Amino acid sequence: MNHKPVTQTEKLGQEKRWLLIVMVLSTISVLSGFALALPLDFSYGVQLNTFGHTVISSLLFLPIFYYIVTHFKRTLGIRHPLLVFSGIASCFIFVGLFFSGFWIAINGQTEGTTWISHSHSVLSYIAIFLVVIHCLAHWRHRQQNLKKKKHIDKHVFITLSNRSGLYVLASLVIYGAVIGGIAVIATSHAQVEEDQYPSENSTNDEDPYVFDYGEHPFRPSQTETVTGGFITNKQIAKSQQCGSCHTDIYEQWLSSTHRQAASDPAYVKNINLLEQNRGITATRYCEGCHAPVALLTGQLTPGGKHGGVPDTPAHLEGVGCMGCHGIDHIVHLNGTASYTFDPKEQYLFDSGSTLLQQKLRNFLIRLNPEPHKQAMGPELMQDPKLCASCHEQFMDKSMNDWGWVKMQSEYTHWLASPFSGQNEKSFQSGDVMTCQTCHFPLVAGTDPSADGNGMIHSHRSLGANTVLPWLNGDTEQLAATEDFLKSAKLLVDIEAPNRTDTVQNHQFVNQELRPLNSDNTPFFLYLGEESTIRVAVTNRMVGHAFPAGTTDINQAWLYITVNDADNEIIYQSGQLNEGLEVDPTAHLYHSIPVDRQGQHVWKHDLFRMIGETYRNVIPSGKTDIKDYTFTVPSWAKEPLTVTAILKYRKFNQRYARWALDHPKPVLPIVDMARDSLTIPLKIKPIIE
Repeated sequence: MNHKPVTQTEKLGQEKRWLLIVMVLSTISVLSGFALALPLDFSYGVQLNTFGHTVISSLLFLPIFYYIVTHFKRTLGIRHPLLVFSGIASCFIFVGLFFSGFWIAINGQTEGTTWISHSHSVLSYIAIFLVVIHCLAHWRHRQQNLKKKKHIDKHVFITLSNRSGLYVLASLVIYGAVIGGIAVIATSHAQVEEDQYPSENSTNDEDPYVFDYGEHPFRPSQTETVTGGFITNKQIAKSQQCGSCHTDIYEQWLSSTHRQAASDPAYVKNINLLEQNRGITATRYCEGCHAPVALLTGQLTPGGKHGGVPDTPAHLEGVGCMGCHGIDHIVHLNGTASYTFDPKEQYLFDSGSTLLQQKLRNFLIRLNPEPHKQAMGPELMQDPKLCASCHEQFMDKSMNDWGWVKMQSEYTHWLASPFSGQNEKSFQSGDVMTCQTCHFPLVAGTDPSADGNGMIHSHRSLGANTVLPWLNGDTEQLAATEDFLKSAKLLVDIEAPNRTDTVQNHQFVNQELRPLNSDNTPFFLYLGEESTIRVAVTNRMVGHAFPAGTTDINQAWLYITVNDADNEIIYQSGQLNEGLEVDPTAHLYHSIPVDRQGQHVWKHDLFRMIGETYRNVIPSGKTDIKDYTFTVPSWAKEPLTVTAILKYRKFNQRYARWALDHPKPVLPIVDMARDSLTIPLKIKPIIE
């Protein structure tokens, strides 16, 4: 079957039609791209334009590819240097432009590949410049032909009708109308959902919100919101949603103490005790830090459920992603949840639960992550003041019926430490080290937030809680926590018992033979004598006092043993008894809170606390010294070996039995630091 050959005129007509399609799509692509570069709020309209730019630019690939091939074949014989160069250069630029664009559409923009998105933007401007040059060269070549030949070969130069501009303009109007219309509908829908949620003043006759601590909805917690009212669960309980992109960080967070801040069995026991004694409104004091979902959504009122109730959003979330990344600013530095929460910008399909909606939301974020980064990663995230909002703590008369009492004070201790850069560096020098430096260190990861070296901030939030991973059977988190505690942040040193009563004579000794260290005097002990061993514990690398946090239930102590050559125990302090309780004479680092009758508040029921009778902690950069006195028995065989170990257990045994409902819990004990010293023994000479 014979096909009628396509004439040159028909080829030119096809090329004109493809050129019109290219003009329409490329104009929308260019202008929508320019709009993305403007400093606009990340509204639904901007998100839809991001999506539209990606779709239109992708659709442009085939038309522009077809047009370039046909146009190149038709104009192969033209010999105009600028026209040819600009055309060929434009082709290469378009290849780079589409390659980078498709890469961004498939993989998104990440911290480690920002050069690709920057290249895409630069190539866009170069492409526009070359196309303009090409068009001007085309026009100039046409004008030159007019002067020389008095006519133009219609098969060489393409001319478009005046209606082409109208087509382009109409397409832009339609594109804008579609984007704007969908944005208006989405915004209205979101506003309706927000209006349906109760504000701080909204109550109903059946179950009104109770204001037991003044007119403020969150007191006695110090929390605020940017609106002054409540928020919805979907605005804060969304860690699983975040984990659909940030998989590495989400997996780390699942093991963290932050994740279990509300589901921790000890916390559940204490929050239930508080509710039983003071009512659910009093739990707002704790929940601002341990279960912000319950506090900020208005659950902490009669009829609601606090974070200690299993299977509630607050219980499952603990301190989730938005628990920190949703903080807008710090109200004050006295702590007790002293932050202002901002739900941040909402994304399209943010509240959607289907897989498709989740994929579309994540696709939008990956296409244009900069607004998301600015919203979720402001400078405050690296500021110790963020940590101060919860790791500083006080209680006032509204809770203890007594008066203002200071409790946790990690931020204040950090300010006074050698690591804050805000005091005289008398202990160490170097760069400022913040809370985040130690507790959110950089680790290798494949997360989208990874930097150019493939490093992300670990979200295990390692600290001193060995109980939770032990209870959960989370061996990886437990090992990481123990390694963190053992990382030479504290040092134990046994001072050699140098003697001043050693026998001396007047025989000449060459001074060059004397050791450079003048303190290197001999040391030994006599059988039968009373001896004193001095042990120094130095807080060398903890950015706050040690121990920190809940010092009333944490337990750190010195374990000392003195053994002879036959491993017979001569002296011991800090051992455990049959009930796994620490020797009461041991040197302990902890605090003893008391109530108004002077009774020990041992259940961590701090609403009864009005002060402390004892507190022993080691400030950052300081040393604690303890002397141990014992008598060397006459039967001891030399040498003596003195061992000093700094031990740590998250809970003391009395509290652990009550909080964990177990008669004899065997909690992990970590040897944080140790030292050993061998001491010779001698028989004391009898001097007549």
